[in-house]
Amino acid sequence: MANDFPQSTFYGVDIIQPFSLSTDISTSHIPPNCVFEKADVLDGLAFESNTFDYIHQRMMYNAYPEDHIGFVFQEIKRVLKPNGWVELVDGDINPKNAGPKFTFLMEAVKKFLNSKLGAVFHAPLLQKTLIGIGLQDVSTDYGSVPICWGGIVGKQFYEDLLQVFNHIGTSIFHLLELGDTYDKSVYEDFLDSAFDECAEYQTFFNVRWAHGRLPEEVLE
Repeated sequence: MANDFPQSTFYGVDIIQPFSLSTDISTSHIPPNCVFEKADVLDGLAFESNTFDYIHQRMMYNAYPEDHIGFVFQEIKRVLKPNGWVELVDGDINPKNAGPKFTFLMEAVKKFLNSKLGAVFHAPLLQKTLIGIGLQDVSTDYGSVPICWGGIVGKQFYEDLLQVFNHIGTSIFHLLELGDTYDKSVYEDFLDSAFDECAEYQTFFNVRWAHGRLPEEVLE
């Protein structure tokens, strides 16, 4: 987008540093109007108020502790210019058309997230959140992403989810009632059977997006 809109300046913020910020622009292929900053949004946004015309956020369902959600979105509102827009994209952590094993797997994932974050910020909350901070002209829609079926998209989504489940395996193993001590082979067998169900049942997740505009005068 920075290449397509050279008159605009784009800022990317993440808790990890995706690129070496000391690398020369010409060798890193980062356009000169694109800036990456390593920062934790839970500590606030290090920008002046009324800075941005447009703010995009996506896939933060596993990042926001419940007691920080209000603060983060007040920060987003603070750095947005009047008549600026916010766009949110996030997944619903509740699968559709799931078989019994994949349903049980996702229930374990939700219990794990709840233990770390409290109530999870995910797709069904996007519209309500934007309205709650005073944005207007809020609209929302969604699309569906298949798992283990539906061609290349379903294959790629399966691979992404498999990495996530492997990463948290030791944390959710006991929640799956597979034993008290983590057993990698037992866990992988369970994942295989759960994913096999996804192809059989044609399981999918919904991904929702919502956007809204900050009015000229905001009543606090």
